[in-house]
Amino acid sequence: MRPVIAGFVAGAIGVAIGHQFGWLVLHELGLAPFGFYQMKAIPPWGVPQIVSQCFWGGIWGIVLAYALPYRGRINYWVFAALFGLVAPSLVGWLVVPLIKGTPLMGGPPWLLQAVRPLPNAAFTVVAAMILLIPPLRSHA
Repeated sequence: MRPVIAGFVAGAIGVAIGHQFGWLVLHELGLAPFGFYQMKAIPPWGVPQIVSQCFWGGIWGIVLAYALPYRGRINYWVFAALFGLVAPSLVGWLVVPLIKGTPLMGGPPWLLQAVRPLPNAAFTVVAAMILLIPPLRSHA
């Protein structure tokens, strides 16, 4: 049960810190039209977008917590960053649009879609850092 709780907490905090900081940097560089901590209501329950993102970050954190011990000889930090660049990005581009009925890959602007994986990598690196805190640690 420890990886589930630790992963969820680490993932939610990872979104609140890493993911949102990544979007702030992209916004300041002119690569994202919106800032961070978006409060617009997200259907179907009308929760603020940041709350929804933290929840789903927690779910991804659980997956990360289970995946990290199986990284083989890949460096811990490299694995965490690559996990964020690939897994949540592909799901966000290919699976979520099928569920929501929106364009695959998020549609234009394509530059925004090209940089979208970067905050995901920031979130998983922060989550991986949190997973090293002794009470949450279940791997190395």
